[in-house]
Amino acid sequence: MRKKLYSIQVLRGIAALFIVVLHAYVHLEARKLIPEVPSFVNSGRAGVDIFFVISGFIMVYISGDKFGKKGAVPDFLTKRIIRVVPIYWVYTLLMAAFLFFAPHLFSQGKSFDFHLFLASLLFIPWQDSLGYIKPVLQVGWTLNYEMYFYLVFATLLLFSARLFPILMMSILLSGFLVGQVVDSIHPIFSVMTSSLLMEFLMGCFIGIVFSRFHIDQHESVGVMMLFVGSLLLVLTGLYDVVDVSRTIKWGVPSAIILTGAILLENRAGSNFHHLLTKLGDSSYSLYLTHIFTINAIGKIWHTFFGSMYDVFIVVAVVTSVIAGYIAHVVLEKPLISYLNKLYSMKKNKKPDSYFSEKVHKER
Repeated sequence: MRKKLYSIQVLRGIAALFIVVLHAYVHLEARKLIPEVPSFVNSGRAGVDIFFVISGFIMVYISGDKFGKKGAVPDFLTKRIIRVVPIYWVYTLLMAAFLFFAPHLFSQGKSFDFHLFLASLLFIPWQDSLGYIKPVLQVGWTLNYEMYFYLVFATLLLFSARLFPILMMSILLSGFLVGQVVDSIHPIFSVMTSSLLMEFLMGCFIGIVFSRFHIDQHESVGVMMLFVGSLLLVLTGLYDVVDVSRTIKWGVPSAIILTGAILLENRAGSNFHHLLTKLGDSSYSLYLTHIFTINAIGKIWHTFFGSMYDVFIVVAVVTSVIAGYIAHVVLEKPLISYLNKLYSMKKNKKPDSYFSEKVHKER
């Protein structure tokens, strides 16, 4: 098993925090309680891009030695499904229940749609009643991209590691190029042709580079890359760069930040602040639950306090982080641990003695 990368966990936590802060502001904007989300806060959307780049890197990091090996594909897919799917289904079911039994709680006239619900569970991009290509649990749109990337990655495990870079680049780039020349495209193919897939590709190449070189070298370069990447994100927020592709605007800085963080991994190691690593550990639960938390805090806040929206942002974010961590400890960790044990038992299960003796005699 590869060692835990604390820099990645911290980066995951920060990325999730970016998104939570953004959605706290979006909550106010949607209810016309503030004119608009501040431009610099809008760059919090880059949290998703950071996740995508990290995902590309991590898949190479944890599976880089599995290429061409027997059983690598089902093993990879099973572990990814255990990590991502069950907990996502829990919160999708919860959101679907709210939409079915209490649609009045939602703005913009949302309601339960069975076809959308089924598509959401299967990670199939689907258009909702408002015309948006979003699943029942709206933040789950990113998981449609993740699952497609996992399918491509798993397929390429059938080949040698030497062929992986060119095959991955060919598949993702060709999809992107098709999307540039085709005007109208089905929601499913909108994922397969999205420029966002280039961010996974960036992460894969970073993973390939670091698999061939030691990650404890060039620490000064790491500091510089963290600074440059962070500065680029801040500038795109302050100057509201809207005419530049998201992959360039946020994907490239995210790749620079990731590279810088990894270069500093061995120097910092487990010395990264304990709270930041805990935030990273619970980042998936935080990502999936924060919409529920922000809306719950919003209901209470608008009923009893009314204004003081700056304070609302702080309370909503802090409460979301706490709720996300509790969900991680109480639900996510035990569920994943249990399913991993079941899978491990199934993999290591030996045939019963009668069958073994029978096979032995026949031989």
